[in-house]
Amino acid sequence: MESSSLGRSGADASGSPPTESTAMPGSPTTEPAGSTTLTDPTTMAAPGMSLAVRQACRRVLRQGKYLIGDNPIFLPVLLRATPEGTSRAITPSTQLVVEGFPRSGNTFAVFAFRNAQGPGVEVVGHVHHPSQVKLAVQRELPTLLVIRRPLPCLASYLVTAPHGRPAGVLKEYIRYHRVLLPYLDSVVVGEFDEVTKSFTDVINKINARFGTDFGPFDQTQGNVDQVFKDIEAYHAETHPGKEVERIVPRPSHERKNENRMYLAELQRPEYSGLLHQAEQMYERCVNR
Repeated sequence: MESSSLGRSGADASGSPPTESTAMPGSPTTEPAGSTTLTDPTTMAAPGMSLAVRQACRRVLRQGKYLIGDNPIFLPVLLRATPEGTSRAITPSTQLVVEGFPRSGNTFAVFAFRNAQGPGVEVVGHVHHPSQVKLAVQRELPTLLVIRRPLPCLASYLVTAPHGRPAGVLKEYIRYHRVLLPYLDSVVVGEFDEVTKSFTDVINKINARFGTDFGPFDQTQGNVDQVFKDIEAYHAETHPGKEVERIVPRPSHERKNENRMYLAELQRPEYSGLLHQAEQMYERCVNR
């Protein structure tokens, strides 16, 4: 968040029903005290393993996670495959759950919320699988589902996860949001621009929907800058040894050219059917 997916075959880019075929970036190598994680098999690879093989391993790992990612019963397994391990689990003290497809504004929402509420409010997020939302709804917890238009979302995703493929990430996006359609009336949906530019409006919606009294986020430039500093420090700690600039979820001048490249790739004719489905899914979620 290493190599481009340009020029990859579009053979899997038909408009057929979505399947899972890509992996997510940033597998765990360390964990905070009190949490448990699974080791990413690519970090255990022999030194001579090629980039192509490592990327294929990541795609297989992600595919396996998606096979179990819809059912809350498998959440303990999924959580152990995230950088913070079981510290992302919903607990009796959880006061807000923030979830969404990767690169949709999840991180900004979590850190802006913490900035606004202070240290006494428990918020969990970043599981990126429908099962976390389903569990939150089952427990009637205040839940924010962030969503972003597919093109900017998936271009950013591919920058951070170059082992992914355009058709694969389009199918992931479609599947993720399609699975959550029946739960949208039980959560607050926050669109990316609203989350990142007017987060107090989102907090007000959460308060109105769930009867909470969370405080507003004072969206001054100083507070926004502090949120991004906190995000960068978090990623430097959570992903040691990785190129933070590639993966950190904030605006980046250095990633602009790569982002444009993936935007163009996603709009190639062979992906038009999947892109249309993804756009339709986005519209169904925000206009439900």
